[in-house]
Amino acid sequence: MARPPVSVVMPFHGGDEDARGALGALGRLQLRDGDELLVADNTPDGVMARHAAPPVTRVPAPEVASSYFARNAGADRAANEWLLFLDADTHPSASLLDDYFAEPVADDVGAVAGEVVGADGQTALAARYSRSRRHIGQADLREHPYRPMAVTASLLVRARALRELGGFLEGMRSSGDADFSWRLQDAGWKLAYTQRAVVEHHHRETMHALLRVAARYGAGRTWLQRRHPGARFPSPLRGLARCAAGVAVWTVTLQFERALFKVIDALWIVAEAAGSLAGNVAPDPGGRDRATFFIADRFPVRGNPLARVAASADPPARIEAAARPERPDREAGRGLRARYREDDGPARRLLDLAWVTARHPLRSARHGRLGGAPLRTLAPAARRLAASRAERVQALAGSAAEPDALRVAGLLGIPCTLDPGDTGPAPQAASEEAAGRR
Repeated sequence: MARPPVSVVMPFHGGDEDARGALGALGRLQLRDGDELLVADNTPDGVMARHAAPPVTRVPAPEVASSYFARNAGADRAANEWLLFLDADTHPSASLLDDYFAEPVADDVGAVAGEVVGADGQTALAARYSRSRRHIGQADLREHPYRPMAVTASLLVRARALRELGGFLEGMRSSGDADFSWRLQDAGWKLAYTQRAVVEHHHRETMHALLRVAARYGAGRTWLQRRHPGARFPSPLRGLARCAAGVAVWTVTLQFERALFKVIDALWIVAEAAGSLAGNVAPDPGGRDRATFFIADRFPVRGNPLARVAASADPPARIEAAARPERPDREAGRGLRARYREDDGPARRLLDLAWVTARHPLRSARHGRLGGAPLRTLAPAARRLAASRAERVQALAGSAAEPDALRVAGLLGIPCTLDPGDTGPAPQAASEEAAGRR
């Protein structure tokens, strides 16, 4: 069977044993001329460098602790028009690449989701539970009530579609694959599915690890609802009521494992709810560098001079943006550290609002009465700036972020510069007084 060459991209974050397992999984694939294997090493100390050898190419990607950043880094190095994203905890079938092309892929298809099944050999309770619930099974995800979605545990993507979208969004913990699926369809591409291309997924084997996954998914769901307001997810209270009924029914009928799984369902729902409060912020490897902070609306946006101005600072400025654009210009944002208010969870916002209010009660009262973003949404940015010992805040003059920049600087009592958009001297504004007048 003829098929186009494929670049297999696997993000990696783990230890030496994990590295050996990931390379063993890639070694199972039957390759043809032109195929390539790329491992995007997202570890800070380059674990994969000790293990990767031809035909596997290691792509260093330590800058941002995010699997989506690693996937983009791997895709940037890929030579082929078709990219197959695989997770490091999957075991692909040997014929996986051929199976994806067993049927012709239409020209308007931007991505094809293969099926993901739980590994039969796992006997731990948590793994058996995940397998019974078909966690990350693609057949179920394509029936999502909002619109079809897929996970990157096994996802074939057309490189042209990925480039058109600006790649995966970066810097968050979870749900970047769902967001990519929906942005792909918004851009006019179709998301297809094939049950012939199958990988086994090794589920978490302890309850602690399982519930951490649930919390991460919960954080991702809240983030998705901010970016895609039409997305809706099941009510936790209704889910808990079904769990209670299921436990009673399966216990009375002596089906004790099914009753136990219903108990775990309830724990999963509670962990998801807790995660939805915590936020979707990925770990920040940055230190307290006293860098200038730019306040932005959406970043990085194609054609916006903010990235050029921020990069010209010494040291390069850090970015505090409200949200990511639908099609980010990753090249413009390269080398700049950015945090996003859309990632902050409700609990983080309330805690940081309490911190700002207790530390600066008069400033908080003054700036809380001003228009623009609610003070609770600006509080996490203010606290991050304080933790980094920022000495000033900047924004592009006349941009949508200008009022927020003045208010954040005013909360902290530090100067705010309104930059005209070039790299020359910018007019200075007295942040607290200027923000108080607005």
